[in-house]
Amino acid sequence: MASGLLQHGDGTALVYDLAEGRFDVTVVAIRGTSFEVLAADGLLNTRDCPAFPELLARTEKPCHRALAYAGHRSNALDTVVLVGETARNPQTVALVTEMFGQPPLARFDPEEVVGFGAAVHASIVESR
Repeated sequence: MASGLLQHGDGTALVYDLAEGRFDVTVVAIRGTSFEVLAADGLLNTRDCPAFPELLARTEKPCHRALAYAGHRSNALDTVVLVGETARNPQTVALVTEMFGQPPLARFDPEEVVGFGAAVHASIVESR
């Protein structure tokens, strides 16, 4: 995912990660070949939503909080990326497109992105 985002040049990206049991949103600044996490938020327990539309609706508030923490507005994002199990779901794509005023990048394999992120996180934890 990092190499794909670097092709867009400098800017701000939002990563929307909705999978079974959890939701995470991260706002990232891209400068040259480096990434800086500006803000992150999310819902840890998403299993108590009886319906998928309700779950999607619950992701809006953390997205807006993360943008506020990062000092950005949704229309100032350069890129939105979907990852996780629901990245290919048309309802997810529609909500994210409406929320951020642009269609999300769809060229990343959501499972590969999650796997790569987990591997990077594991290497950081191991080096401590």
